[in-house]
Amino acid sequence: PPSSSNSSPSTSKQQQQRSSNSSSPLASSPLSPSNNDGNNNNFFLGPPQGRGTFLLVLLNVAVFALATLASSKLSGPFFAGRLSRLVSSLALSHSNPRWWQLFTCSFLHLDLQHLAGNLFSLLVFGRDIELSEGAGSVWLYYLITAFFASLASLLFGPKGAISLGASGAVFGLFAVAVAGKIAPNLRSLVESSVLASFVVPQVLSEVKSQALGGTVTASGSTVGHVAHLGGAAAGVLVVLLLSRLPPAGAAGGGGAE
Repeated sequence: PPSSSNSSPSTSKQQQQRSSNSSSPLASSPLSPSNNDGNNNNFFLGPPQGRGTFLLVLLNVAVFALATLASSKLSGPFFAGRLSRLVSSLALSHSNPRWWQLFTCSFLHLDLQHLAGNLFSLLVFGRDIELSEGAGSVWLYYLITAFFASLASLLFGPKGAISLGASGAVFGLFAVAVAGKIAPNLRSLVESSVLASFVVPQVLSEVKSQALGGTVTASGSTVGHVAHLGGAAAGVLVVLLLSRLPPAGAAGGGGAE
């Protein structure tokens, strides 16, 4: 007997097209544009890979814009004082420190050149860490190394100084990028060696500069070499500590069956 069907000819063709697409290797590929929906890839945040680094860069730029507005006439007399007090409360005051300043000072910068140099290194090394360690890992490393860089500056830096800048955290990311790649395989050894060829001279230069009494910039500010070294040391230590943790799911031994 003839079979009955509610499918129209066009519906049958669509089903055949879906079937042929599902058998294509590109259909299940994570790189296929058809698999990127609004939750994973959008105009503002872009693809998931590197979002944490982008948000760190964006926050540094936003704070710099706020500080610039506070020092300009565009803010007006009503907001100028309030914005200036807000920005001043973010910098690390060695004479009267506040706990939050150990973190927030790493989002402040003296000028555009200071900001650009730190953001370039943050973008390069932050994305490298995030792609190898996972989404959001760069925030963990940035905040931890920023804290210890600020603490080193507070303990060993000049009394009465004001510390600001992301360079302590950036040196921490330098160390994390190198130490985190060391593994007994050819690719890891090559990549860590290439990164180390840039990072190690930078750290040695900081040691030399600190031993000679520090460096004064053209603007009259003092470079926080001790903060750079504190951030780098913290980066190595945090990688060593995290490497000793058991893999996820290893503890407990239980699981759904």
